[in-house]
Order: sequence, then structure tokens, then C-alpha cells
Amino acid sequence: MKRVIFYFDGFNFYNGLREKSKSENNWKDYYWIDFVKFCNNFLSEEHNLIKVKYFTAPPFKSDKRGRQTALFNANKLINGDLIEFVNGKFTDKK
Repeated sequence: MKRVIFYFDGFNFYNGLREKSKSENNWKDYYWIDFVKFCNNFLSEEHNLIKVKYFTAPPFKSDKRGRQTALFNANKLINGDLIEFVNGKFTDKK
């Protein structure tokens, strides 16, 4: 059995999904995505998902940060140790 780890670049995943779904008018369908379930859709029976790692940075605005935290907490509650959120930080562009 092949062991698999998925790595997400959270910024690019979020913005890419948002941009794609805007054209299809269904962005809100993905507000509460289960990252482990999403990743399992790409695996066959010969694969064993051992971890999903999601790299991101907390948004500056508190309302957005609160929604991100709620999404991450829901994923941790559902998936436990299968998912890991790794926080970095945004830097200003000059």
C-alpha cells in the first residue's frame, strides 16, 4: 500500500477555487470544504492517506480570520490528526 501526504498552498488553493467558482456562480458550495474528504477523491484502494498539510497565513481582517479559524476547527474536529494547518504570515508587497 502506498502512503500519501497531500500538501496545500492555501493562498493559491483558496484564490484558484474562488476564481474558478465565481464563473460558475457556486463559490459558496466550497465554504465548508472537508480537505481530507476532498483528497480521498483522488486516491485508489492501493493508497493510504496519512496526512493532509495545509499551509496558509491568517488574514489581516478579523472577520475573515474568524471564518478561516472556524473552517480549520471544523476540519480538525472531523479529521483529527489526519489534517495539519501550518500558519505563516503575510508580508506587504513594496
